[in-house]
Amino acid sequence: MVVALISWAVTAWVKPVLTVLSIPFILVTLGFFLLVLNALLLFFTEWVADLFDLGFHVEGFWTAVGGALVISITTWILDALVGVGDDE
Repeated sequence: MVVALISWAVTAWVKPVLTVLSIPFILVTLGFFLLVLNALLLFFTEWVADLFDLGFHVEGFWTAVGGALVISITTWILDALVGVGDDE
């Protein structure tokens, strides 16, 4: 539960800054760099969780990319089902 809170905080505060700074890479790779960015955010979440001795561990880069892909797809599906922020 605490790791989810850390992940939310990283996504809410760190991701927007990194997204703006990496706009050229995102445009050149047609958005695929966002997957790498999400993987890096998972590593950052692991580092913060390790500071609190929470036992959250990401094995390697490709594991982080896979986890980022799962999180992205899950978020996309939930947003489509729930429709948070839709004006309809």
